[in-house]
Amino acid sequence: MHLAALSLLLSSALVAPAEAAGTALWLSGRVDPTALPEARHLDPEQVAPDLSFTTRDEQASAHLAAELGAVRPLLDVFDGELQILRRLDLALDALELLREEDRELVFKARSLQGLAAWRFFGEDLSAEEAASWRITLVDPSGDPVVANRAWADAIALDPDRLPGAEILPDEAARQAFQALRARMLILPDASVLVRDLPADSRLVVNGREQATERARLLPGQHWLAVQGSSGTRLRTRVRVEGGQSLSLEAGLTAMDLRAVAYSLDPRSGAALSAAVVSRLATLEQPVTLFVSDDSGTQRYTVMDGVAVPAAGQPSSKTPSTTARFTLRAGASAAWLSDGEWYLQHATEGAPHTAATVNGVLPGLHLGGQGLLGPVALGLGLDARAGLGTHQSLLVGDQSYRLRLYPHLSAGLPWVQATVGASLPWRLGLGARAHVPIAGPLEWSSGFLYELGLGVQRPEGDPFQPLDALSAWTGLGLRWSP
Repeated sequence: MHLAALSLLLSSALVAPAEAAGTALWLSGRVDPTALPEARHLDPEQVAPDLSFTTRDEQASAHLAAELGAVRPLLDVFDGELQILRRLDLALDALELLREEDRELVFKARSLQGLAAWRFFGEDLSAEEAASWRITLVDPSGDPVVANRAWADAIALDPDRLPGAEILPDEAARQAFQALRARMLILPDASVLVRDLPADSRLVVNGREQATERARLLPGQHWLAVQGSSGTRLRTRVRVEGGQSLSLEAGLTAMDLRAVAYSLDPRSGAALSAAVVSRLATLEQPVTLFVSDDSGTQRYTVMDGVAVPAAGQPSSKTPSTTARFTLRAGASAAWLSDGEWYLQHATEGAPHTAATVNGVLPGLHLGGQGLLGPVALGLGLDARAGLGTHQSLLVGDQSYRLRLYPHLSAGLPWVQATVGASLPWRLGLGARAHVPIAGPLEWSSGFLYELGLGVQRPEGDPFQPLDALSAWTGLGLRWSP
């Protein structure tokens, strides 16, 4: 065991634990402030909020577009350039997350800003009042070069583009922009690296997804994000210099924090990942982790990157979120679409309508799952009954209304993929999710795709059933022996 963790266990065993201030993070279960009265209680969504594009970001983009249209006529107003510079800077500062569709808008805004600075201050931006609108670049010889900051940022955003007359109406301004672009293209690139980038996420630079966790950047301002199927982990805006190497953490989502609960052993705890440790370090110390559901609450003290079970609590009582084995039983209602209902009963007068091949079927579910580390593996049986007039399947001389799906499942404790035999003649591929409600009661939902498999008849041509599709939802009970 980690030395710091061992020291903590020994000291906790010898000295009665004191209720200390700090942060209580509830990885699962309902937050209970009475469990640690002096601490600040948080859930994973508060510690790692979703950073995806929101209405606020949409408003910032719309405001920049409105400001860009409103300030362009100020080019013909005395000292209107200063208003253009300030108003567009405020609008650009509010843009925290850049999408692909925002690139054109930002390029135009930076180009117009640069034009305003070029007109007002001229080629020489060394004056004190021009300090906010200049940037110092270092050319390959090592000499500093003072440049138009807004144009440099526009070039860093899109190095392959030159603005046309509709953006920069002055021919001399376009030539000055082109000269700065030529100078910047020979400068050393900056680099950005995202450490420990999850497999489902990608680095996004200025609204464009990158193929790897590393990107090369021109000196200037850039919008960086880490986005994936679990949401936006990181959003930031940086200004880099030529030759600079920038290293970023991929960031966390609330789902990442909730997954920590499944790695904690109530007897020995666990070492935490570097990303989790880094995020917890930003909270008021000390940090206490809680894992709770209907069968109990476990408390872990975080010290030196290790989560250690708090002294004085029963270690044999493990919450069902980390139970090694779970049994389930439930009932559901399923929408099911099966073309065989029409094909097999057309001669009996089954109408050629959508209602014939679609129906709502009651179902029962039995299953069990065990944990192998954070992975849940299970066996189950789903049974549904077609109660409608034409909702039976003919197998030889027999007619069957009961549809059985014995299956294997694998995934996380709350969501799994399934595969099995969808009797009588199909391969079943599906997924299901389980969400605790109260006590042993849980809500379950899922879908099933039934792939028709050919059947060789003893006499006659082979039988090839159509595929079927169903989606279901219902309530169930779970037990953790």
